[in-house]
Amino acid sequence: MTLQEFISANNNKGVDVDKAFGDQCWDVGAAYCRDVIGVPGPYLPTVGGAVRTSFENFPGVLSQFFDKVVNNPNDPHQVPPAGSLVFWGTYVGPNGDVAICVDPKSGQLNFTAFCQNAPVGEPARLMSRSYRGVIGWLVPKSLTPPAPQPKPAQEVQGWAPANKLVEVTAPTLHVRTDATTDAAAGAANTPDGNLHAGDVIHITGWKYGQPVNGNNIWLRSDYGHWFWSGGTNYHG
Repeated sequence: MTLQEFISANNNKGVDVDKAFGDQCWDVGAAYCRDVIGVPGPYLPTVGGAVRTSFENFPGVLSQFFDKVVNNPNDPHQVPPAGSLVFWGTYVGPNGDVAICVDPKSGQLNFTAFCQNAPVGEPARLMSRSYRGVIGWLVPKSLTPPAPQPKPAQEVQGWAPANKLVEVTAPTLHVRTDATTDAAAGAANTPDGNLHAGDVIHITGWKYGQPVNGNNIWLRSDYGHWFWSGGTNYHG
């Protein structure tokens, strides 16, 4: 099941996975873990029933299916990929909150989420949620980002396929249409078209390109653009 299929199957319905406490925010997160990600029961483990602890404690079973990203509230360019589980801490209440990111809306104060019981009693539905109070998100290891899709490997000469997340470490990292600083600028999904420290990017491949500071490995984004690996935590 895909994220969109999950939304279609549960939209405007009450989701109650554990048949306890009614239709809580946890139930949508747990159902998503079960039906889309394939996490075994209890699907979204907590400590003491507080959903924020699924992120804060990050139980071992979740680490097999997700990568944990801590939110930097001072960086508007750091946003969760669509399909991530977004968590709020005690800012919204003692138990926190969870929602599924559908559209991160980079650089904005709100994002589109699928969740329920926000406000209390609301069924599962798409809604605008604030980044205020967000402590971080869990990115599915199996996440396939939405269109545009990259070209198949055999259609692009000279690069090797890859499927992983990398984090930008350089303050600013330019995106290019080829693996050289002389290539035309590409366009990252950020207000200024560049990548920034803390951004987490899904890559589809790498290749040897123009050496920069002795490093000639360039990484390919889902949009078919290239950026220098030396500005990230990429280790091959």
